[in-house]
Amino acid sequence: MTCPLDTLAPGDSAVIVCVDVEDASLRDHLAALGLLPGTAVEVEERAPFGGPRLVRVGCARYALGRDVAARIVVTVS
Repeated sequence: MTCPLDTLAPGDSAVIVCVDVEDASLRDHLAALGLLPGTAVEVEERAPFGGPRLVRVGCARYALGRDVAARIVVTVS
């Protein structure tokens, strides 16, 4: 099942299928963070009221805005 990363709950794990971002600088930034197709991610926290999602990629943790997380399509594992 594929879905946007922003819909996952804390504790959910997934693999990135695609990053649907038209802005080249944002796409490059996400790639530099390792948020690329085939990468495993885990949602650690989901702030209320449209706040950021805290995700783990390997040993790193990143806060992603809801709008950005909505553009990352994942397959739930």
